[in-house]
Amino acid sequence: MKGYTRLLTGVRPNSLQMSRDNMMCFPVILPPKEDQLAIARVLDHETAKIDALIAEEQRLIELLQEKRQAVISQAVTKGLNPDAPMKDSGVEWLGEVPEHWRNFRLKALFALKHGYAFDGSQFSEEREYALMTPGNFIETGGFRRKDPEKYYVGSDMPSEFVLQGGEMLIAMTEQAPGLVGTALIAPEGEHYLHNQRLGLVTRLKAEQLDTSFLYWLMNSPALKAKVGVTAAGQKVRHTSPQKTLDNEICLPPLEEQRIIAQALFEANERCIKLTENACTSIRLLVERRAALISAAVTGQIDVRGLVPEA
Repeated sequence: MKGYTRLLTGVRPNSLQMSRDNMMCFPVILPPKEDQLAIARVLDHETAKIDALIAEEQRLIELLQEKRQAVISQAVTKGLNPDAPMKDSGVEWLGEVPEHWRNFRLKALFALKHGYAFDGSQFSEEREYALMTPGNFIETGGFRRKDPEKYYVGSDMPSEFVLQGGEMLIAMTEQAPGLVGTALIAPEGEHYLHNQRLGLVTRLKAEQLDTSFLYWLMNSPALKAKVGVTAAGQKVRHTSPQKTLDNEICLPPLEEQRIIAQALFEANERCIKLTENACTSIRLLVERRAALISAAVTGQIDVRGLVPEA
């Protein structure tokens, strides 16, 4: 390994390269041809089993995400009671809703404030205030940290665009498929700046709309798709607060909103834990696969008794 790394060139540790000539001249130790064939047969057999297990875990993650989206859609458009009397909502994308739910335009419930166009030349990788961007949005809803974050070092930082923990933002731009209309909650105890193309929820009528319910409503696939229809642009599509707020929804009473939101938070936590378990299994399987290959091709394990029958 030392001889191999000595021939690598480059500046960045993750981008080192080896020339073709050095690669072709690099010495290796080979077992007899019969042993090579035995090692190859064992590795083909064993890695195929590991790959199948990895595929199962990946499919489980896909199913969990599909289930999560379906649960959100059902809860914010039909409620939690499957026996509730229903009525036609009069809203095409909603269909039937519980008969005690009421129709509203989003603009009757809250406002959206555009962010600030920060000077793109005034950023570094270290400082106190990070810029909240569409890259901080998980496409299916929620907040994630960028690696690395962009920190603002300019002197013209307007205080009204410093986000407070718990504030909700809605993506007005589609830097990734399905991102328009997605909501996140600004993390507590961290300093983020409200960037342009992000709508900050303001003037929310708390007597009619629960913030947590709004979070799940905005992240429901059907409403996101409805908001996405309003986006336009050549390379990157954008929408506006006005177009977003013109959408019509149906709301349950406030206490029912809170119960639905809490149920969705709990269901989401279960989904996250199961997804993390699946990701851990995949990581361990990938490590096992790599270790098996390494041990087999370097003679650390004797595979002659492990050769599968043809």
